[in-house]
Amino acid sequence: MSTFYTSREIPAPIEEVFAAISESTRLECWWGPSGFTNTFKVCEFKTGGRWSFVMHAPNGNNYRNESVFVEIEPLKKVVVQHISEPKFRLTIGLTSTVTGTLVSWSQAFEDPNVAKQIEHIVVPANEQNLDHLTSEALSPSDNLMSILTPRAQKLLDLSREEARHLNHEFVSSEHLLLALLTLGQGTAFNVLRNQGLDLNFVRNEVKKQAGTHRDNKTIGC
Repeated sequence: MSTFYTSREIPAPIEEVFAAISESTRLECWWGPSGFTNTFKVCEFKTGGRWSFVMHAPNGNNYRNESVFVEIEPLKKVVVQHISEPKFRLTIGLTSTVTGTLVSWSQAFEDPNVAKQIEHIVVPANEQNLDHLTSEALSPSDNLMSILTPRAQKLLDLSREEARHLNHEFVSSEHLLLALLTLGQGTAFNVLRNQGLDLNFVRNEVKKQAGTHRDNKTIGC
């Protein structure tokens, strides 16, 4: 057996990360390597539940996948057995950290020869999957949006727009700062203005510090 292991710390609560995995409509949106899309046939997110879907490649090829959720510990672990070829077991572990959630990703292939042949595909694909999970976990869920005031929802929308404008791939604190200045009202805006900060100055400073390359992601699907 050959195992590929990676991990990622996601700056989101463990509840949001687990929800991005456990909710089938969200999982369908982000799962897979970059450029691929999915059509889920069955996704029974429970121990022993079946997971059947077709993955659509950018070149038009379709790949059928059959798996079983062999173990689920809410907010802790999800284990998936891929029963169609190539056969492997994927273990996703979740651990709360000071800044968010540490996601461990362990993919064990039954046949070492097969693992060696597709290593050049699997390794970057796993990193891309974690990129997409990060994006989805950081996207506001419907439950979160329902408890936000209209002004707070507008602030999040502006933050995503700032991230897109800078060609960044996820929303971070600098985008929220820019959104506050763009919104132009409220206590936080007045504090920033009293400190002599304005939108153009802060945006230029963000460009200097963070650049305008695609190193983060705003939204999953």
